[in-house]
Amino acid sequence: MARVVAHLIVGAKQEPFLPAMLASIEPAVEHLFVNENSGLGARAPTLGALEASALFRSGRLTLAQTVFSGFSAARNECLKLDRRAGSDTWIAFIDADEVHDERIAIFARNLARLPERISFVDGYTWHFFKSFDWYLSIERRLMFFRWSREAHWEGDVHERLCGIEGARLALPYVYAHYGHVSPFAEDTRQGSQYASLGQFGNALPADIAREADVEGDFRRLNPHFAVRWRRLIRFTGEHPASARPIIAYEKLHLAEHFRRVDNAIAEHQTRGETLKNLFRRLNYAQRWRLRRPQAARYGMLRESAATSSNTA
Repeated sequence: MARVVAHLIVGAKQEPFLPAMLASIEPAVEHLFVNENSGLGARAPTLGALEASALFRSGRLTLAQTVFSGFSAARNECLKLDRRAGSDTWIAFIDADEVHDERIAIFARNLARLPERISFVDGYTWHFFKSFDWYLSIERRLMFFRWSREAHWEGDVHERLCGIEGARLALPYVYAHYGHVSPFAEDTRQGSQYASLGQFGNALPADIAREADVEGDFRRLNPHFAVRWRRLIRFTGEHPASARPIIAYEKLHLAEHFRRVDNAIAEHQTRGETLKNLFRRLNYAQRWRLRRPQAARYGMLRESAATSSNTA
C-alpha cells in the first residue's frame, strides 16, 4: 500500500474553504505537511481551522511557519518537512480553496496499483467564478505525484514541479476550486502580489473593487469582467459534501452580491453566447469522461470493502 501524504501552503489571507478542504482530504492521507508563510507576529488567520481539523487532532499534521518569499520556496519547505518520505510515498497536491469529494480516498488507496513509470496523477477542477452556480472552465490539474530525492519546485509565480520523470495518468474526476468565489478586493490583492513577484498583468483597481464589494456597484467592472460574464457556464452538479454548509452560509450572507452577479451574467449572455457555452460544457464533459477506460485499466476506480467503510 502506498504511503500518501499532502502538502499545503497557506498565508496571511482568510481561507473560508480551508475547513472543508481539510475534511475532504482527511480520509485519503496519512499526514499533512503545512507551511504557514504569513510571517506575521500575530496569530495567523488559518491556524484555527488547522488546529480544529481531524488531521491535527489525530497527530497527523506537521506545521512550519516561515516568511513568504515566493510560491516555489513555500512548497519546497513542505518537501523538507517530511523526513519519512521514500520510494513508497505519493504526495497530494492541494490548495486551501479546493475541495474534494469522497472519491479522493479511493484514488489514494489505489495509487499502489500504478506501474513505476507513472509518476503523476491528474484530475480536473471546476473553476467557479464569483458565484457557486457558475463556472468559467474545467481544467486539468495535478492531484498526486511520486516523491523523489530530486523533486523541487521552481518559479516564484505559477510554480513548476521539477526533478521527477515519468508518465501522467488523468482520472475521470472533477473537484471544486472556489478561489475566485471571493470579494473583488481579492482580485486586487492577488494581482498586486503576483506583480510584486514579477508577473505582468492588469490587476483590478482597488477603487473599482471597493465599489463592487461595498456599494454593490458593478458598472465599472465591465471592462475587466465582461468577457468572463459571457463565458460562464451554469453549474448543475453537486458541490462536495464538506463544502455545502459553507456555501449555504455564504449564499445567505451575501445574497444581494450573488443576485447582482446573476444579473451581470444575464446582461452579457446573448442567445448566441448561451449556445456557445452549451458546446463548451459538452466539450469539457467529454474531455474528462474519456479518461475512464485508462483509469479503470490501472485499477484506479476500484472501490474495495476497506475503502467503502472508510469513506462512507
